[in-house]
Amino acid sequence: MVSDDKLSQLRSDLDSINSNLILLLNKRQLIVNEIQTLKKENKANSLWCPQRELTVFKSYIKENPVMDLRYVLMYSLLIEKQAQQSGDYPTWSSQAHLEVTGNSIQHLINPILLFCYCKKDFFQLKLKTQFLDQLKGIIENG
Repeated sequence: MVSDDKLSQLRSDLDSINSNLILLLNKRQLIVNEIQTLKKENKANSLWCPQRELTVFKSYIKENPVMDLRYVLMYSLLIEKQAQQSGDYPTWSSQAHLEVTGNSIQHLINPILLFCYCKKDFFQLKLKTQFLDQLKGIIENG
C-alpha cells in the first residue's frame, strides 16, 4: 500500500515536471520563431527544410529507439504546431500530403519522421506527387 506522503511527493514531482515541460515548450517556440524570422530575412525559398528534418528525426529516433507510435505522433504534432506559425509548413495532421487519406496514426505523422521511425509504414502512404517529388532525395539516400 502506498503511503499518503509518498503519493503526495510523487504528485508534487509530476506537477513540477509538467510545469517544466510547459516552460520548455514555450522556450522552444521562441527559438522556432527566431529561426523562421532569420530564414525570412535571408529570403529562404521555403521555411520547411526536409533535409534538416531528416537529420533531426534520425537523431530523435536513435536516442529513443523503443518509442511508442503515439509519442512519435506527439512529437510530429509539436513540430507541426510550432512551425506553422510561419504559415509555410505542411499540415501533416490534416493529411494534406496524402493522395489517399486514412484513419491510422501513421497518416497523421510527418512522413519524414515516419520514414525514420518505420520505413514499412512510410511506404504504405500514398503521397501526393508534390510531396513525393520533394521527398525523393530523402527516400533514396535516407
